[in-house]
Amino acid sequence: CLCDTRVVDSVVFNSMPSSIHEAAAKLNIGSIGPDVFSSGSYSTINNSDTGITAYLKDNKFDVDTIFEFSDDKGRTFLMKNMHSSVYLQRKTGGLTGHSFRNAPQFMSFVPSETTIRDAQYETEATLDHYFYSDNTAPFLAVRYIQRLVTSNPSPRYI
Repeated sequence: CLCDTRVVDSVVFNSMPSSIHEAAAKLNIGSIGPDVFSSGSYSTINNSDTGITAYLKDNKFDVDTIFEFSDDKGRTFLMKNMHSSVYLQRKTGGLTGHSFRNAPQFMSFVPSETTIRDAQYETEATLDHYFYSDNTAPFLAVRYIQRLVTSNPSPRYI
């Protein structure tokens, strides 16, 4: 299907998230640090109860807001306060009701812009995802046991 699409960026939080778990579950798009922008571009709000820091542009929660928090593994995240969705449109212009998350990607589709650095960032992000995933250790344990010990290990053995 060659469908017309429309990308819609929306705000996730209109105030501080209630917990790191909520922020990690709802925010999917990473951000660069607010210190990259000119001095005074962002104001800071710290919530000592949750451990979340919000960097606000023009002192309001919008798609330019950046949240900073650390997970239980000690990794620090900088996430944009944005959810990006792709909506499919009918030929007549109306929406079909079907949509999906507009997943970010690091590699350029233009060959002249593709660099080794971008490929390294993409590879590093993938390896970090595998390394910090709670499912990696049990998955590898099952595969090693299947190859080296028994082909059908019991859940208790794993």
